Amino acid sequence: MSKDCCHKPISDLDARALFLQNGLNRTKVKVKVLRLIADASKPMSVAEIFEQLGPENCDISTIFRT
Repeated sequence: MSKDCCHKPISDLDARALFLQNGLNRTKVKVKVLRLIADASKPMSVAEIFEQLGPENCDISTIFRT
């Protein structure tokens, strides 16, 4: 992935395009994880991502795979 996607907010469409351009499978949860990381001001742990997304939206193994 290009480095110009990092540390700035991205839209759902931009996130989906990044997955498509790089030949990666895209799901709603993966798009949410990418947007959360891109919007973050510092690196995030898997636990922090899981806490922000919540167990009703994904399980922790999905975050690891993403």
